Amino acid sequence: MNNALSLICILIAVFAITMYVLLDGFDLGVGILLLSARRPHERDELVESIAPIWDGNETWLILAAIVLFGAFPLAYAILVPAFYLPFMLMLVSLGFRGVSMEFRVHTPFPRFWNGAFCVGSTLAAFCQGLVAGALLSGSVSVAQGQFAGRTLDVFTGFNCLMGLTAVAAYAMLGAGWIRWKTGARLQRYHLPVLRFVMLAFLLLTVLVCALAATTPTVASMWQTRPVLMVLFGAVSAFLWLAAVVSLRSRRDGLPLLFELATVAVLLLGFVAMLWPYVVPFSIPFEDAAAGRGSQLMVAVGAAVMLPVVLGYNAFAYWVFRGKVRAPGKG
Repeated sequence: MNNALSLICILIAVFAITMYVLLDGFDLGVGILLLSARRPHERDELVESIAPIWDGNETWLILAAIVLFGAFPLAYAILVPAFYLPFMLMLVSLGFRGVSMEFRVHTPFPRFWNGAFCVGSTLAAFCQGLVAGALLSGSVSVAQGQFAGRTLDVFTGFNCLMGLTAVAAYAMLGAGWIRWKTGARLQRYHLPVLRFVMLAFLLLTVLVCALAATTPTVASMWQTRPVLMVLFGAVSAFLWLAAVVSLRSRRDGLPLLFELATVAVLLLGFVAMLWPYVVPFSIPFEDAAAGRGSQLMVAVGAAVMLPVVLGYNAFAYWVFRGKVRAPGKG
C-alpha cells in the first residue's frame, strides 16, 4: 500500500511540474522576449496577452513543492539546501515580475520596469534550468541522508548550459504564444525572432544531450533503456520539425501546439532518465517517502485540488480566448 501511495504522489509531482513548465513556460517566454518589441503599445500587447493567466500558471509550482514537502520530506530536506541560491533567485525573480507588471503601467518609468520584467523572466527560467542540470548531472552530494555539498556546487558549466537551454525553450514557447495571441503586424515582426529561438533551442538541446551522455549516470541510463531514450529523442525531433513546418500554416496556434508537445516529450524523457530517483542518483522515491498518513493526506488533497486547478485554468483560458489588442493602440 505504501509503495502504491508513493508512486501516486511522485506521479502527482511529475504532473504538476510538467503543467508548470508548459503553462508558465510561455508566459516567462513572453517576458524574455518583451524588449524585442520596440513600440510601447506592442509591449503592452505582449503583457496583456499573459496578464489574465500568469498567476494561475504558477499554481502548479506551488503544488509540486507541497507534494515534495508532504510526501517526500527526506528529498525536500536534501534538495532545498542544495538549491538554496537558485531557488531564492527564482522566487525573487518571479515576485519582481509580478511587481513589474503593475509598476510598468502606474509609474513614470515604464522602460525600467519593462527591463525588470525581462530580466526577472530570464533569470527565473535560467534558475529552473540550472536546477534541472544539477539533477541530471547528479551534482547533489548526499551523505548519511543529508546534503553534503556546498551551495555553489550547482554552478557548473553543464548546469549553466542547461540554464541557457531552459531560457531558449521558454523563449520558443513565448514566441509561439505571441504568434497565436497577437495581430498580423506583431506576428510578422516576431517571425524572425520565433525562427531564431527555435534554432537556438535545437542547438542547445543537442549540445546538452551530447554532454549529458558523457556522464556516467546518464550513460548507464542509455545502456539500460536505449530504446526508450531513442524513442523520446526521435519523437521530440519530429515534433520540433512539425513546429517549423507549421510556421507556414494559417493556423496561428499550430506552432505553439507542436512546441508544447516537443517540450513535454523532452521533459518526460528527462523524468525517465532520473526514474526512480527523487534525489538523483542516490535516493529512490520509495526510500524518501513519508509515512502512510502523510502520503494519504497528500494524495487525497491532490485528488480534491487537481480538478479545481484544472477547471480554473481551463475557464481562464476560455474567458480570455482570442486575439489581444492592447488598450490605446492606434
